[in-house]
Amino acid sequence: MNEIETDVFVVGGGPAGLATAIACRMRSLRVVVVDYQKPPIGKACGEGILPDGVCALRELGIDPMRIDGCEVHGIRFVHGDESVEAKFRANHGLGVERRRLHQHLIERAGELGAVLLWRSRLRRADGGVALVDDTSVRYRWLIGADGVNSWVRRHSRLASRGKQDIRFGFRCHYRVAPWTEFVEVHWGDKEQLYVTPIARETVCVALVTRNSHDRIESTLPRFPALAYRLNGAQKVEEERVRGTVTVIRKLRSVVTGSTALVGDAAGSIDAVTGQGINLAFRQAIHLADAIARNDVTCYAKHHTQQMRRPLLMSRLMVFLGDHALLRTIAFRVMQLHRVVFGQLLAFHVGVFISRARDRP
Repeated sequence: MNEIETDVFVVGGGPAGLATAIACRMRSLRVVVVDYQKPPIGKACGEGILPDGVCALRELGIDPMRIDGCEVHGIRFVHGDESVEAKFRANHGLGVERRRLHQHLIERAGELGAVLLWRSRLRRADGGVALVDDTSVRYRWLIGADGVNSWVRRHSRLASRGKQDIRFGFRCHYRVAPWTEFVEVHWGDKEQLYVTPIARETVCVALVTRNSHDRIESTLPRFPALAYRLNGAQKVEEERVRGTVTVIRKLRSVVTGSTALVGDAAGSIDAVTGQGINLAFRQAIHLADAIARNDVTCYAKHHTQQMRRPLLMSRLMVFLGDHALLRTIAFRVMQLHRVVFGQLLAFHVGVFISRARDRP
């Protein structure tokens, strides 16, 4: 049997796990990452990174300008014939196809010397020893970056707290030139479609809905303006509609002993917020700092503080999506007092945003 000794053993090789590996290697910690999938790995998501996530990429040593994506300069909410938008003031976001982002994270982790075990099965992890296929891995820290249905979370008995709000997400790419530099969120009756420019001739369309039977094609007719934009646009070749579950979940704790959780494994917010990848990158950086200091309790405190605002905004946006009358009133208020949207968005993304304005 092969044997590996490491400081940090990361279960899950998605963006959260790779960001953790990168941040730990930048602090001279030995890292092994295991994932059963073949990279690069895609995901049903909106594929937008907000400005703070772009800054986090730079901190991880990845130049966003070298990623073949599209700059995103603001957010636009669309409700029927009404719309309201705001621009980011200090920085821009990034729209990028998930597999392309994943490949850049893989290359950065490999460049720094992280050991990446792809298409490998974790059979057990206990007492500082993990069995991955026929390889024994001895570790000091076990990190769960294995997503919403985290095995590490269940194994460590880090249960969720309170009611969980579950919705369903689907994503597809369309071959059409982006018509805006904004991420558009189209609000419907208990569902949202959001559009992100991800390449010169490609947009990502994501659906978040209460109905597991909904699909993008069946939902589009309820959004005539967007359906008009996509009329005649072809789906990207070999691109199948991807689906996932999106959950609002708060955990009692993200740390126990020498085990810590990061990304969606550490609690999650609804996909409509667009905050998931930003939170994962920031958590990875703070977790690596805590491990380097040999004290993950400070990471647990940071995580609690970090999640308060996104959880609040996540619940608010889902509540607004579920109540048509309140949504109509909210849009009318934002139309009459345009600065309100900018202020709400600034609070949501944690950066200063310029004054919101109506779309002519």
